Amino acid sequence: MTARRAARGFTILELLISLTLLGGIGVVMFGGLWYGLQTWHRATVYDERANDLTTVREALIRILGHAYPLYVAATAPQPGARDGAAGNSPAGIAFAGTAQEIRFLAPTPQALGGAGLTRFDLRVVPGALGASLIMRAQPELTNNATEWIVSTIVDHASEIDFSYFNSHVQSTTSPKWLKHWEHQTMLPKLIRISIEFPGFKWPDVVIEPRIAIDASCSFDPVAMACSGR
Repeated sequence: MTARRAARGFTILELLISLTLLGGIGVVMFGGLWYGLQTWHRATVYDERANDLTTVREALIRILGHAYPLYVAATAPQPGARDGAAGNSPAGIAFAGTAQEIRFLAPTPQALGGAGLTRFDLRVVPGALGASLIMRAQPELTNNATEWIVSTIVDHASEIDFSYFNSHVQSTTSPKWLKHWEHQTMLPKLIRISIEFPGFKWPDVVIEPRIAIDASCSFDPVAMACSGR
């Protein structure tokens, strides 16, 4: 009797129990595989973001870190010109910074010829897919005064913001981060660039300009700044 029962194989109940156990094992294995894939994806994305941040940081430090504080004398106002209009500008260095744009001079990179100074324009440009950080460059020795070399530093960002740290001796205000830096006698002590993407934020890029004063400018030891040419 026992031998005949064994020859008939498994019962339906035993098969159902076996299939249920196999299904449970499959779910557990699939869950582990899915978790592993998600972990691998997050690690890959984090590594790519870290590499991108390193590249952007090095590029900005290389350019902004060598910003040159060329002193520009005041220009006389033209008849009927308003303050700030062309031909009516106060004295100060050739550096203008706002929350969305920085215009400055820096030594020309070797890739652009490596001679003289280059005008740089680092600005935030909004777009349908997010904000982009665009850098325009125009060497002083260029043959075409209207031609700019344009490159994209960052794109698809949700927010990009510039700020400038004021901690100079001649300042009448306490050290703090400012949103504007124009018509000053020195470069800001630090330049901060904040970049945020949907869902995450890069660590702030903080740059310290290396050149303190225009070499051809008269130095005022009291104000510790350029006093003109």
